[in-house]
Amino acid sequence: MRKGDFSDLAAFIAVAEAGSFTRAAAKLGLSQAALSYAVRTVEERLGVRLIARTTRSLSLTDAGEKLLRSLRPAFDHIDNEIAALAALRDKHGEAVLPVVIDLLDPADCATLLPRVLEAAGRLDILHANAGSYLGGDLVDARTDAIDRMLNLNVNVVMKNVRDVLPH
Repeated sequence: MRKGDFSDLAAFIAVAEAGSFTRAAAKLGLSQAALSYAVRTVEERLGVRLIARTTRSLSLTDAGEKLLRSLRPAFDHIDNEIAALAALRDKHGEAVLPVVIDLLDPADCATLLPRVLEAAGRLDILHANAGSYLGGDLVDARTDAIDRMLNLNVNVVMKNVRDVLPH
């Protein structure tokens, strides 16, 4: 993505949800002209009209509706992850170090500790999708993520057991 893509998409979401350039501009603290330019940039980049405009109203086109339905959950997820990281920082101070790895990729997992130790010198807290680990103890757990991880691990173990034991 290019510089400004996320802010332009966020501008589109704001206008679509507010139903008005004026209300969206006020909410975001931007001028109507800047907001209009951002939405027009998204439309030009995608090559499709997202918002049908008149002097008195606006409405989303079918493409605009579809884009909004796909963007809203993604932006909500980003907002939630940022809030979770901010909560950890507030709770544990500036020592929070975000590191993203794929827990299903052994090669990626093998880089976790070296990357953290290189950046921080020591490891006190590990925050994963399932929750935060503080001194080896799971705190702030997300049970849906833990259930998903346990289910995956049990399925992998059962497959390996079937492959090793006679049927």
